[in-house]
Amino acid sequence: GMHFFNPVHRMPLIEVIRAKNTDDETVATILDFSRKLGKIPIVVKDSCGFLINRILLPYLTEAGFLLEEGVDIEKVDKIMTRFGMPVGPFTLMDEIGIDVGYKVAHILESVFGERMKVPSILIKMYLGKLFGKKVGKGFYIHRNKKRIPNKEIYNLLPTGKQTILSDENILDRMLFRMINEAGMCLEESVCEEPSDIDIGMIMGIGFPPFRAGLLNYADTIGIDKIAKELERFAGTVNPERFKPCNYLIKLAQQKQKFFN
Repeated sequence: GMHFFNPVHRMPLIEVIRAKNTDDETVATILDFSRKLGKIPIVVKDSCGFLINRILLPYLTEAGFLLEEGVDIEKVDKIMTRFGMPVGPFTLMDEIGIDVGYKVAHILESVFGERMKVPSILIKMYLGKLFGKKVGKGFYIHRNKKRIPNKEIYNLLPTGKQTILSDENILDRMLFRMINEAGMCLEESVCEEPSDIDIGMIMGIGFPPFRAGLLNYADTIGIDKIAKELERFAGTVNPERFKPCNYLIKLAQQKQKFFN
């Protein structure tokens, strides 16, 4: 299989999907064809969400959970664009389409369970046909190439819930879930090398290149610190979403990095 990324004419990544019985010659042929198209291919195992969407979805759904806890839409988007992302998670979901995002998230939840739980806000928006940019209304109201926060969204949230979180906490919750999921992908051999993830995240979703990729960024933070923060979030926020994976725990215990 070949998985292209939207918009296809701008995003250079292709995930080459290696199925159970795919032989090496077939993979080599598809890799060569991908390069002739001017694309950058990475080989991934045939599994739910493949690689990049599986790592991206926890990032997007965590934004939904933060919103449900009372964190402002624009605040989350600004924190992530300051970090270097091309757009914030709510803007990205509006671009993708809430209907598409909901269906993909629902598929991942059906396979991975509570760890990939769909936030109730996405379900309410899906049922209310607030599909994002293509209908002019999602997390933002889109009009004449401008967007303003859609205050209607706040009426769909639980009443009286207001969590005071620092910008650092918000950033860590968003990024550390992706790092944890990336560790599980390596553990399950969804891809072969940490570099596959870093190339894929930069070329597939626009992860800031100056940070050298998601897992290079993790190495600069320190795996031990990330594992401890995930444990803390597991205790204070949600055990299913934040429990550090065995791959990450092993790296922390052995004082190793993703790239040694």
